[in-house]
Amino acid sequence: MRNVRDCTYLLPIRSRAHSAIEIDRDRAELGKIVDLGELGDISPELFREQLHRLADWIADYRENIGERRISPNDEPGAILAQLDAAAPETAASLDKIFAEVERVIVPGVAHWAHPQFMSYFGCTTTSPGILAEMITGALNVNAMTWRTSPAATELETLVLDWLRQWLTLPNEFAGVVYDTASISTMHALATAREQAAPNTRKLGLSGRNLPAFRIYASN
Repeated sequence: MRNVRDCTYLLPIRSRAHSAIEIDRDRAELGKIVDLGELGDISPELFREQLHRLADWIADYRENIGERRISPNDEPGAILAQLDAAAPETAASLDKIFAEVERVIVPGVAHWAHPQFMSYFGCTTTSPGILAEMITGALNVNAMTWRTSPAATELETLVLDWLRQWLTLPNEFAGVVYDTASISTMHALATAREQAAPNTRKLGLSGRNLPAFRIYASN
């Protein structure tokens, strides 16, 4: 393993019996496959500079969002037609990326935080929430289990208990944070199925003389 311009890459593992010439040959072959000079993250200085730039952009966007068109009036495919169809061979500059965001992406989105946006459901975007997203993006937490992130697991447990208190629910209530409504619906159906037909996970549904189950839904 070796570090090149802040990028770590792996070399094929060889036994000690192999010579340094063979190891150098492996490195040369790797260099033909990947341009090591273009790998890695941006410098801390450039990151700090662009972070300030993006912070100003976000603040301006939120302050002036009411002046924007609520939703685009484009036909399907209009956004795609403005973007490169071929996958890029080299990295684009951040200036170019920001320019495309302003020119193509922002005019092509529905602005859910717009004061006149009345569709679907209420927008939950807040300035503190955006700041929190920046922190979570930097920490890159993966909270699959307590071991993968004790702080995230215990903070989630606490905040959910706050929610229980605000709703004046009994102390026995607990919960977890779901990533989508679809997952919560699936778990609710699984819970209802287990209540109506215990041990379904082990015994299945067929051959048990169970009544027909019905699901009531709306759109």
